[in-house]
Amino acid sequence: MSAPQIEKTIQIARGASQLNFRLSKLVTFNMNATASAAFHILERQTSGIANQFNKESLSDCKIRFKKSNNVLHLHKLILCQQSEFFDRCFQNGMKESQDGILEIEDEDEPLFTSLIEMIYTVKIRFKDDDLLELLTLAEKYQLHGLVQSIVADFASRLTDKNVLECTKLDLKKYPILEAAFSKKIKQIRYTLVRNTGILSVTYDQLLIVLEAAIDSSIAHVGIDLARKWIDAHPLREEHMQHLIDTLNKLSKRAPLITFTSKAKHSVIFNADKTKITKTCTNTQILKAMPTPHFNVRLLTECTGLQIGMRTKNYDDYFLRIGKTGSCYCLTFEITVIHQPCDQEGTIIEVVREDDNIRFIVDNIDYGVMYIGVRDACYPVFETSSPCSFEFIQ
Repeated sequence: MSAPQIEKTIQIARGASQLNFRLSKLVTFNMNATASAAFHILERQTSGIANQFNKESLSDCKIRFKKSNNVLHLHKLILCQQSEFFDRCFQNGMKESQDGILEIEDEDEPLFTSLIEMIYTVKIRFKDDDLLELLTLAEKYQLHGLVQSIVADFASRLTDKNVLECTKLDLKKYPILEAAFSKKIKQIRYTLVRNTGILSVTYDQLLIVLEAAIDSSIAHVGIDLARKWIDAHPLREEHMQHLIDTLNKLSKRAPLITFTSKAKHSVIFNADKTKITKTCTNTQILKAMPTPHFNVRLLTECTGLQIGMRTKNYDDYFLRIGKTGSCYCLTFEITVIHQPCDQEGTIIEVVREDDNIRFIVDNIDYGVMYIGVRDACYPVFETSSPCSFEFIQ
């Protein structure tokens, strides 16, 4: 493969995530003869680049590990396209640009080799417990495209066993991974006490888990987690008071609501328990008081969800999500919101103003949907399919 061909391919494949995205777009959306041919050309070129990894015959630069004296035979064009660090080393008059050799002294050789190989192969492969060190290494050498690909890969394969690896990171730097972590922790929070990995996390890591998992519906889980973590090491007792304060704060947060296939209806009335159904996980713990306003964020696709307010006389004021994902209200006439409102992440706001009820979907106010509402109203939810959402401020 000629240098111009390699350069063109690298420009197309700048960052593993970009290449995967473009290839998937070709395969999914443009399966005509031209697109199919283009895909096979890119595939062959990418394969050709992968085959050049650590091949001495065509390389024009080297990375030498000082401790072992091992050498990687590489290509300036490929490295410099992916990294500002390598670009400065090999093209800006530095020593490495003269002799083509970059010496690495303190890095983990197998991990660094794996990182460079990912540039060539566009395949993200690493052990879960290498996540922190791998990202640190990729950021140090300014492999920004690779950082995003590593993050996206790990976010796509979070499990009960590896999710705690995320707590080692500054998740604010990686929004995709932060969202995936929060979602996974919410899914497994009832079983966190049985996760032996929780015993070895640091105090700061434990706080990250508690912040993601605990609300008023499962305050007892937070207490069990804290007790188990403290009991695992005598020196941890110094954190006791701060943990108590943290759990007191978190236990006041409104809870996550989860409908399962066996629990499809929920009506929430106030603390006198006049009407609190027990067919929906967590809902009965709310003991909701009459409210003029509440917000929820959908955590899964919630086609079939009905959300709104109800009086103790069973007057319903629902926003309904139909099979097509659009919302509608049944008043004297059908009022349809032609905006998809069943997708994960959708925020639905229910507002009572005087005798009127209005709905706001993703910050778009659709105005008054019900009028003449005179009695006290309570949150109400019903659904015909599994659905999860959380209350938010």
